[in-house]
Amino acid sequence: MADHTHFDHVAIAVRRWSDAYPALVEELGGAWCLGGVTETFSPGQFRFAEEMTVEVLQPGSAGENFVSRFLTERGPAAHHLTFKVRSMAEFSSACAELGYDLLPAHLDVPGRTEIFVHPRASGMGTLLQAIEEHERFSVTTPRPAEVPAPSRPALRVAWVALVVPELDRAMALFTGVLGGTVLMSGDSGRGRHVLLEWAPGRRLLLLDGGAGAALGRGDGSPGVDHVLFSEPQEPLPRLQEIAGAAPVPGSDVLGLPLLDARHGRREVPGARHSAGVEPVAR
Repeated sequence: MADHTHFDHVAIAVRRWSDAYPALVEELGGAWCLGGVTETFSPGQFRFAEEMTVEVLQPGSAGENFVSRFLTERGPAAHHLTFKVRSMAEFSSACAELGYDLLPAHLDVPGRTEIFVHPRASGMGTLLQAIEEHERFSVTTPRPAEVPAPSRPALRVAWVALVVPELDRAMALFTGVLGGTVLMSGDSGRGRHVLLEWAPGRRLLLLDGGAGAALGRGDGSPGVDHVLFSEPQEPLPRLQEIAGAAPVPGSDVLGLPLLDARHGRREVPGARHSAGVEPVAR
C-alpha cells in the first residue's frame, strides 16, 4: 500500500520495447526493474537514480488493444502519468469537487484499484492514472534476456514537463489533491512555470501555454512536453539554462524529447525566476 500519495512514473507508448533501449539504457543509464508481456499490453519499467522510473508500453501479444489503438492514432508518444494515492475515495471526491470527470479502469488488476482522468476532462493533453494499492507488490522482476543492461551510471529524472491550459487549476489538482510541494516557480516573460516535488527524483514541471511555447520543446499545446535528465549529485538546473538542450540520441523514435541537462546549459535572455524560489540542490 502507498504510505503517501506520490508521483510514480511517466509512461511512453512504443511499437516495441527495443525502440527505447538506445535512449533509456545506453544514453541515460536506465536499468530494467519491472514488467512483462501480456495479451492486453506489455509494460516495461526502467529505473534511474533517485528511484524514479520511466515506463514503456508496447502492444499486447493478442490482437488489438489500447496501446495499439493509441499508436495507430498518435504514433509513439507520452501515454500517461501515474500517481500512487493513499485513498482512492478521497482522490475521487476531490477530483469531483474540481470538476474532473473520472474513468474507471478497463483492466481488473488484483490487489489494487485504479482510475483515470481523461485528457479531454482535464484539458492537460495526457492521461492521468491514479492507483491505490491494497497490498504490497514486488518492485522488481527479472530482466528479460533481450533487454540490455546499462553500461554507465544512471542519470536522474530531474523533472517531467507538462504543459497545462490553466496553471492555477492544475495546481489545485497536483498540490491540493495529489500533495506536490512547490520547489520552484517563475515567469519566462511569456508565461508561468512551477516545479513540484513529491520526493527527490519525483518532480513535475508545470508550464502554462506561454511558458510551454517559450521554454518547452513544442508549440505550447497541452501534454507532456519533455523529460529532463541530469547528474544526481549536481544541483537541479534552472529551466532557462536547458532551453537549448538537444534530445539524446534515440529519443526521436519515442515521440517525446528526452533531454540531457549536461549538454545544453545556456541562459535564455529575458527569462526570470520569482524571488526566493530557486531550485534546491539535492
